[in-house]
Amino acid sequence: MNLSSFRLTGSLMLVVLTAAQGTSTPTAKADRRPTDSVKTSHAQARRMTIVRTGYGRAKPDSATIEVPYQVEGVSLEEVEKKQRDLKQQLETAVKPFDTKSGTVYGSGGQSGQVYRDGKTLTNYTGSFNVYVRDLTRFKLLLGELSKRTTFSLSVRCKVENIAAVQSAMSRAQLNAVAAARRRADVLAKAAGTRIVGIWELNEGEFTVVSPTEIPFRKPAECEIPTEIDVASAQITIVFELAPSEHMQ
Repeated sequence: MNLSSFRLTGSLMLVVLTAAQGTSTPTAKADRRPTDSVKTSHAQARRMTIVRTGYGRAKPDSATIEVPYQVEGVSLEEVEKKQRDLKQQLETAVKPFDTKSGTVYGSGGQSGQVYRDGKTLTNYTGSFNVYVRDLTRFKLLLGELSKRTTFSLSVRCKVENIAAVQSAMSRAQLNAVAAARRRADVLAKAAGTRIVGIWELNEGEFTVVSPTEIPFRKPAECEIPTEIDVASAQITIVFELAPSEHMQ
């Protein structure tokens, strides 16, 4: 091989090498580390969803007393007359406590027939509701109504004040959030993690809580509750988690 051919071959190799380097992928810059965007000491983001329902309470300001009854007669007309008479007796008992109209009203029932002493009798089982606007004399009224029936009375306390109901709704939401956080703390600790924030919080619908029926055989046993459940609210919270301090 002569010197001229060596120089030519060397030039071609240099050109090929230069061309190959021009089409290759550029190397990473020296001041940029691949791990800068991800901290290797931390796991990927973790999330936990908790759903809780909270309840809001308020002081009752009214009540409904249910007075059961049963009447029977040889005809439907006789049964209806006994119903009217019983309602009149209840209205008379209520009058010293509440003079407004609409205090005593029927709440329905069911009829049937029974054969007794050679006669077919029509009977009707139902109840009257007595609406109590003033709870300060509630026990006295309950005692008067109990004299008009042999059945156990039942009471449903209510909250009619709009402002009190709205306040109970707000407390129901706050109680739901607090309950969700308590549960999240317990689960996070058990899983070896900790809560570092809230990813998402959604409020559910409000629900008016139906008054609980309280049966009483003796008026002296009846006590108006200091507070009753008025509203419920559901909350869904997605918590963000991170490893516990000792795991980092």
